[in-house]
Amino acid sequence: MLARVALVAAAALVVPTVVVPAPPATAAAPERCRAIIHRAYVKGFDEEQPAGIKASARWGWGAELDLRVTKDGKVVLVHDDTLKRITGGADKRAAESLTYAEVTAIPLKKGGRVLGLWKALRVARNHQAKLLLEVKRYHQHQEAWDDAGLAYIARAIRQTRMSDRVFVGGSAQQEFQALAPDLLTFHRTVPRDPADAASLAGLATLIQLDASRYDARLVADLRGLGARVASRNAQTVTAVKEAHAVGLRTMQTNKGYVVRKGCAQAK
Repeated sequence: MLARVALVAAAALVVPTVVVPAPPATAAAPERCRAIIHRAYVKGFDEEQPAGIKASARWGWGAELDLRVTKDGKVVLVHDDTLKRITGGADKRAAESLTYAEVTAIPLKKGGRVLGLWKALRVARNHQAKLLLEVKRYHQHQEAWDDAGLAYIARAIRQTRMSDRVFVGGSAQQEFQALAPDLLTFHRTVPRDPADAASLAGLATLIQLDASRYDARLVADLRGLGARVASRNAQTVTAVKEAHAVGLRTMQTNKGYVVRKGCAQAK
C-alpha cells in the first residue's frame, strides 16, 4: 500500500514534456536565374501570342498571360479593359462584350489575333514553357466567370496535361482554388498580406514577392515550407540584383535579357 502511494506521489511530480516545434528548414537559392516574361512580349510581335510563349521558354521559365471571359463563357488572352491599345485604336470594345469567335477574329496591330486559352496552353506544352495565368476583372464579370469561365480554365489545364506547369491567380485566385484545389495557383504580395513565411506559404503554390518583402530569411523559409518563390517585378538591372541578393532566381520582367544581365552582374 505504501509503495503504491509513493508511486502516485512521484507521478504527480513529473513535469510533462513540452514539444517545441522546430523552425522551418531553410532552402538554398537555385544557381540559375530564370525570367517570367510579362504578357509573353517579344519584339516584333503582338503581346500574348504564340511567338512570345515560344520565346519565353528560352529564358528558362515561361510567360505571364492575362485571362478574360468572353460573352459566351470562353477564355481569351487580353490584358486591357478594351481592345483599343492592341488594335491600334481600330476596335475599342471589351473582350467581355464579344463572343469567342468575334474577339479572336479581330486583327491586332502587328498582324496577330487575340489568342484563345487552349491554343496558348498547347503552345506552352509543346515548348516546355510554364505559365502564370492572371484572371482579370473577376468581380466586374463575376457571373460569367462563375457560370463558365473558371471551370473553362480548369478543364483546359487538365485536358492539355499542363497541371504541373500552369499557375492561376489574379482577381479570382481564391475562387479558383476552391473550384480546383488540385491545380497550382500563384499569389502576388500586397501590403495587407501577413509577414511570416508560414502564413504566406499557405496562400498559394507560388508566391511572387514585391520589393518591400525582399528578405533572405523569408525567401529561404518559404522554400523550406515547400512554396515556390519569385520576384513580382524586376524591370531593371538594379531591381534584378536586389532580388538576387535575397535569394530570388525566378523574376517576372518585360525583357528577359534584363534578368540575365542583372544576375550576371550580381554573381
